[in-house]
Amino acid sequence: MLRRLNPHRYRLGRRNAGQAIVEFALAAPLLCLLMFGIVEFGRYLATRMALRHTVREAARFATTGNVLADSTGTEITRAESIRRVLLERNSLVHLEPAHVELFPADGGGPGDIVQIRVHHDFRFRIPFAATVFPSGVRIDIGTVITNEPF
Repeated sequence: MLRRLNPHRYRLGRRNAGQAIVEFALAAPLLCLLMFGIVEFGRYLATRMALRHTVREAARFATTGNVLADSTGTEITRAESIRRVLLERNSLVHLEPAHVELFPADGGGPGDIVQIRVHHDFRFRIPFAATVFPSGVRIDIGTVITNEPF
């Protein structure tokens, strides 16, 4: 026995054919925005952690009272040695010398309290975050140490 096919049933199926494409077109930008936001937040956290590590390493160097030598072998000042550790031992973030603060300016003597601060302007790479934060976000990292009796 042959069954008769209902023509209305096929028409309903055809009406829903583009529904998945429309739903994807509406959801895809939100998913992309979420994904890029996660990536940008990860970049921000990695930059912040790299700066913290660099400041901590400079503080360890500063507390010992050691100084570095320049390319000719001549010893440089203690403050310049601390700045060089901050600027050269950081592989992730490019720091400018003007963004490094040292108090006291000479790096202090034995038993002195020394404060090291670093400022960095983090710039977002995705357009949405760049419109919300046009000048980026400023990251300030600092530490206070007491020099050893060197």
